[in-house]
Amino acid sequence: MMRQSLFVALLVAAFTFSASRVDAITFDSFVFQTAADNGESPAVSGQFNGPLYVRERANENNPELEVRAFLQFNTFGITGTKIESATLNLHQNHKLNNVNSANMSVAQVATAWDPVTTKPTFNQAIVAGTDTVFGNNGPASAGPAVSIDHAIDVTSIVQDWAIDPSSNHGVRLAFAQNAFVGAAFDSVGPNAPTLEVEFTKGLISQVDLTPAQVTTAARNGDSPDNDPFGTSLSIRERNGDPGNAPQNQYRAFMQFDLDSLGDAEVLDAQLVLTRESTINTINNPNILLDQVLDDWNTTNDKPTYDQSSLQLGILGTALQAGDEFSLDVTALVQAWKDGSIDNNGFRIRMADAFQALSFFESGANGPRLEVTLFQQVPEPTTGMLALIAAGTLLRRRRSAA
Repeated sequence: MMRQSLFVALLVAAFTFSASRVDAITFDSFVFQTAADNGESPAVSGQFNGPLYVRERANENNPELEVRAFLQFNTFGITGTKIESATLNLHQNHKLNNVNSANMSVAQVATAWDPVTTKPTFNQAIVAGTDTVFGNNGPASAGPAVSIDHAIDVTSIVQDWAIDPSSNHGVRLAFAQNAFVGAAFDSVGPNAPTLEVEFTKGLISQVDLTPAQVTTAARNGDSPDNDPFGTSLSIRERNGDPGNAPQNQYRAFMQFDLDSLGDAEVLDAQLVLTRESTINTINNPNILLDQVLDDWNTTNDKPTYDQSSLQLGILGTALQAGDEFSLDVTALVQAWKDGSIDNNGFRIRMADAFQALSFFESGANGPRLEVTLFQQVPEPTTGMLALIAAGTLLRRRRSAA
């Protein structure tokens, strides 16, 4: 009887779990490559004070002296985790001169490269929205020799790599503006680049949500559905002239229900739309995405053309090469889910032009919100470990009896 009481007590204790712990790792295994604007090896004419550097010119006279650097870490070990923080550490040891200074930027590289067979180019594609200024190459009066530590927040970039390791094509370092400037960094030794990452283990999954409601709103307040081009997911403009057929100027609205996401944490969210057709092949305005600020529905409180909204970004252009439009809306979806911002959905509109565009409204090409979720897996407390030990002990005693 005493053994059973002990076992029950341990069982109760065992069902208390601790939160998943945050682990830390520092990556120091990396490759790098520089690329000049003229396509030549910058080691020939542009290099100064070491092979890892960036350089810019105030004019276009010497493209061989315009250099960007590409850096890639082996991030094995963080796949499928939530990245709590990620810091890229660079030690700058030199400036090109002590006259000029400029801001530097880091960006996530979008396409594969390597330092041997497929070297990066000066204009290597980067992931839209990731080009971020991280600091200056030092005061204009400083240098040429300097000692500056740059600690660069790359959390969102490394989170992408943790979700999809195949997307790890490294980062690009560059100057954010044209000027007669340069910055060199240590590439070996105690001050070589490192990537410090704090992460939490758990379960990552992806959910594709379809809109709970979709509608359009014409400038004159009428339903645009009577227009030959009108559908529930179309946008149309007439060069910004309010009086030019206002019934044929309209914007689209959509809203997603996030309740099905449960208590999981949103790591990433991408809105994806697919173009069905345009009304002409001449005008190519930007397609804009807004956050709607006021509540609406498709029955008794329909949205208006000028519904209060905030611009989130550019989805693409009306005549862009690919039919798929997408934009990162992670921060907004996270705020909707935690309740800090009301979820009133999105508005899609077109910059002023004589153009109209329709998106597929449903089916395989219909709009979707691609959400990557993270679910913590609690770690057992000492109670759980004690339960395992007690169970083993009781079994042994019973076997001995």
